[in-house]
Amino acid sequence: MTLYLRSGLAYALHGDDVILMDIDHDRYFALPRRMRDAFARVVDAGSPQDADLQNLAPLVDQQLLQSVKARKTYSCGTYQHASATLPATYAPITAGLYVQAVYCRLRAAAWLHVLPLRAIVARLECSKARATHAGRCQNDAARIAAAFNRVGNMIPMKDRCLPASLGLVTMLHHHSIPATLVIAVRTAPFASHCWVETDNHLVNEQFDTISGFSPILVV
Repeated sequence: MTLYLRSGLAYALHGDDVILMDIDHDRYFALPRRMRDAFARVVDAGSPQDADLQNLAPLVDQQLLQSVKARKTYSCGTYQHASATLPATYAPITAGLYVQAVYCRLRAAAWLHVLPLRAIVARLECSKARATHAGRCQNDAARIAAAFNRVGNMIPMKDRCLPASLGLVTMLHHHSIPATLVIAVRTAPFASHCWVETDNHLVNEQFDTISGFSPILVV
């Protein structure tokens, strides 16, 4: 018997921990560590043992796991991090880019205030599908990121990595750059973080900052 996560759940295996993200209710929670290996074999590897199904029975009772594959799933188990950072840009940043950056950042904050995460993810999937200029966009992405960074210093926000990254990724999509939003977690202590990648490059973060995080949702 194969078990699947119910619709609206994403997960990360981080060391000995299993962290679940409930996209429908915008919350994280951890499974008991004793379930870690069984969960990995059932959900991540797809090769359960008989004892695993018994160990995970409480998750079936809570309808976190089910025997029917969900229509919409969120898995980043095979996701590979970017291997480089964007090169520094010395091209002038136009006033138009600053205006767009302000608009996208404020719009992202408004989305987070009024929309559930599932709706935001759906919007990102649609805008990313229309972004088709892969491979030629490193300089453009660097200029947009630089404009966003300067605007961010002028518009401080609570939990700034999420509205900043969300605004940045939507602006990149607007310029037809197929960027990816990465949401990641760590434990001991628990923390979440997010950043943007494109064309195998980190856009708004550095490797030493993200090295301790495991991706849980990649859009």
